[in-house]
Amino acid sequence: MPKPQHDGQTVLRLTPMEFLDRMVLLIPPPRCHRHRYHGVLAPNAPLRQAVSERADLPVNGERAVVEDEKNSVDREEHASGSFYSSIWAMLLAKIFEINPLLCPSCGSEMKIIAFVTETKPIEQILRHIGELEHAPAISPARDPPIFCAGIDQTQYGGDNAVNPIIEYEFDQTVSW
Repeated sequence: MPKPQHDGQTVLRLTPMEFLDRMVLLIPPPRCHRHRYHGVLAPNAPLRQAVSERADLPVNGERAVVEDEKNSVDREEHASGSFYSSIWAMLLAKIFEINPLLCPSCGSEMKIIAFVTETKPIEQILRHIGELEHAPAISPARDPPIFCAGIDQTQYGGDNAVNPIIEYEFDQTVSW
């Protein structure tokens, strides 16, 4: 061991089976990548090249700000956030061929003023418009129909009515 443990131990003695148990933990699962990169080191990250170029530079106490030209233009254009907050509306319009931002009565474009996520205001809004505040209770599932062995099932479309028994002779002799 490179450094002594807290109890002063400098050597780790393992039986062959203990050693193999520890080595097996290092083997990745089958068909799974061993290295996983997230964030700016991900393969398709837009800032990966800028970060990779700065890898050999000395690190000083200041935080480096690396900004891609494409991302800076996008941030300036959509600084208000209206573009990003209405992406869901464009996706709904594309998939379901409806535009949720068009007024159903006059057809003019509506504006998003808030996203309500808290329970109390949602219940007040639903109560005001006359909707149920909570989901309706689901009735329990019914039991399957009971099979009555004493009833003739053929008149109700039983087995014999669906698959009638056809009487014919089957000759099992070989006629080559």
